[in-house]
Amino acid sequence: RPLATVVIGGLLSATLLTLLVLPVLYIWIEKIGRSKIKIAPVLVLLLMMSFTANAQTTKLSLEQAVNTAIQNNLQVKGAQLGVNLQQQLKRSTFEMPKTDLSLVYGQFNSLVKNDNNITISQTIPFPTVFSANAAMADEKIKASQIQLNVTKNGLVFRVKTIYTNLQYLYSKEKLLIEQDSINMGFVKSATLKYKTGEGNLLEKVTAETQLKETQSLLAQNQSDIEIYSSELQTLLGFTKGIEISDKYLKESRLLLLADTNALNENPNLEYLKQQVNVNAKQQRVELAKALPDITLGYFNQSLTGIQNNVFYGRDKRFQGFQVGVALPIFYRSYSAKGKAAVIGKEIAENDLYLQQQSIGGQYQQAIKEYQKNSARYAYFQSSAMTNATLILKNSNIAYQNGEIGYSEYLMNLKQVNTIKENHLIALLQVNQSVNQIEFLIGNIK
Repeated sequence: RPLATVVIGGLLSATLLTLLVLPVLYIWIEKIGRSKIKIAPVLVLLLMMSFTANAQTTKLSLEQAVNTAIQNNLQVKGAQLGVNLQQQLKRSTFEMPKTDLSLVYGQFNSLVKNDNNITISQTIPFPTVFSANAAMADEKIKASQIQLNVTKNGLVFRVKTIYTNLQYLYSKEKLLIEQDSINMGFVKSATLKYKTGEGNLLEKVTAETQLKETQSLLAQNQSDIEIYSSELQTLLGFTKGIEISDKYLKESRLLLLADTNALNENPNLEYLKQQVNVNAKQQRVELAKALPDITLGYFNQSLTGIQNNVFYGRDKRFQGFQVGVALPIFYRSYSAKGKAAVIGKEIAENDLYLQQQSIGGQYQQAIKEYQKNSARYAYFQSSAMTNATLILKNSNIAYQNGEIGYSEYLMNLKQVNTIKENHLIALLQVNQSVNQIEFLIGNIK
C-alpha cells in the first residue's frame, strides 16, 4: 500500500483506539481504587504512553520498512549518484583532442608584409582507443551498479536486524507484563497471609521486591524500544516516530543452501569480480594508447608576389591538405602503464580470492549457527515451554493451598521466567541467523 495510506490509516486507528480504551481504563482505575493502582504504576504509564505515541507514529511492516529505507536512505542515494556519474562519464569515451587552428601573418614568402596562412589540424587517436575506453566505461557502470547493490544489501540487513530486535523487545514486554501480573498475585497472596498471620513480613517484602524488579525491567525495556525505534527512524529517513506493525517474534524459516553456488549473488563478491574486469579493460586502454595517432590538416594561404614570372595578388589563395602520424618512439612509459594495469588486475584477483575464502567461511559458520539455534529453539518448543506452564500452574495451586512456602514458590517463578526468557532469546537468535544468511547470499528484499 502507498505510504500515505498507511500513515493516515494508522493515525485514524490510533485516535479511535484511544477514544475507546481511555474511558475503559478510567473506569477500571476508579473501580479498583487508588491503593491498588500504586501496585502497577509502570503498566498504567506504559499504556498511556502507548496511546499517546500511536497518534504520532507510523506503523510499518518489515517489507514496508525495507522499501522505505531503500527509497529514502542517503547512502543509497549516494550510490545511485555514483551510477549516474559513470553513465555520464561514458559520454567522454569518444573524446577527441582539441582542434588546432593557427594563423601565420607577415613576410613568410616575399617582402610583402601582409601574407597570411590559416591552418586547421586535428589529431585523432588510433580508433582502438575509443573502443577500449567505451568497453572500460561499460565495466565501470556495471561496477557502480553492483556497488549500489552492496549498499542496499547492507542497508536491508541493518533494517532487518533492528526490526527483529524490536520484535524481540515487544515480545519481551509482553512476557514482562505477564510476569508483572503473576507477581501482583504473589503480592496479593503474601499480603493477605501476612494480615491473617499465616505469613510473615519477609514473605510480603520479598513479593513486593519481585514486583518492583519486574516493573523496573519493563521501564528499561521501553527505553530499549525507543532507542531501536529511533535508529530505525534514522535509517528510513523519517522525521517523525516509527512503530513496527508486526510486533511479536515469529520463527523465520530458511531453505538451507549448502553448496557454494549460494554465494554467487553476494554483492561484495560480484563487485570484486567486476573490479577484475575493470582492470582488464584498463590494460587494453593503456595498450591502445601506445598505438600511433593520426593527424589531418588543411591550410589556406596567400603568396603575394611574382611566382614563376606570374604576379599573384592577395586575392589569390593557395590551399592544401596534410596528413601525419605520431609514433610512440619513447615507448617506455606506455609499457610501464600497461604492466601496472596487469598488476592492478592481479591485485583485484587476489582480493577476490581472499573475499571468497572469507565470505565462504562466514557462510558456513552462519549455517552452523542457524542449525544450532534452531535445535535449541526446537527444544524449548517441544518440552521446555510445556514444562514451564506445568511448573507455573502447579506452583500457583500449591502456594495458594499452603503446600509450599514462598521461597520455593519464588524459586519456581524464577525458573519459569528463565525458561520463557531463554525461549525468546533462542527465537531471536534463529531469526538473526536467517538475517545473516540472507545478507551473505545477497537477498535484497
